[in-house]
Amino acid sequence: MDNQVLLINHGGYDGNVYLFGVKGGPCLIIDVGSSRFDKIMDLVRTRHSKIEGVLLTHSHFDHIMGIEQIPDDIPVFMGEEDIPSLEDPKYNLSFDLLGESLSFKTPKGIYAVEDGDEIVTESFAFKVIHTPFHTEGSVCFLFPKEKIMFTGDTLFARGIGRTDLKGGRSSLIESSLEKLEALDPTIRIYPGHYGSSNLGEALRFAKMVI
Repeated sequence: MDNQVLLINHGGYDGNVYLFGVKGGPCLIIDVGSSRFDKIMDLVRTRHSKIEGVLLTHSHFDHIMGIEQIPDDIPVFMGEEDIPSLEDPKYNLSFDLLGESLSFKTPKGIYAVEDGDEIVTESFAFKVIHTPFHTEGSVCFLFPKEKIMFTGDTLFARGIGRTDLKGGRSSLIESSLEKLEALDPTIRIYPGHYGSSNLGEALRFAKMVI
């Protein structure tokens, strides 16, 4: 794994949580799919100087469970269409998959992002790629300089995210993946579940299952 990317995987229904940044310097957090977000914050304090932002790939509960513990002064970036789903148990899937109606309070520092947005923080620069088939607001976060992309449940090393759940649209799979096919195939992807891969290899597997 890239020395700038630390995977925190809690197993079960928790999605992958990543810390992105050089050890000792600032970092970004990608997805917060853990109810033990306090443990993630403890790890951040031992490895990094500060958090410059939290990037959320989509609004399913297994990627946002720690959202209410994010400090108010930290910006949170999320696809515009998925923001209303945070507080809706049917769209964040907590009702269907956990049997619990979990409503997550929308962070004060949330920023709605759209396809093609280029975001620059003090130490990082990334681009937003809207891939609306797993959820309406699913996005991938591309870091062009580092040739790294966080793909959430859009693209796994060996497949793609489901479309049979609320908010999913199978008709948008092809157009979403075409956006990724236009990128450098050597980009390293870090999905919302399972392990990492190269973009080109992951797309090859994706075409086998769609």
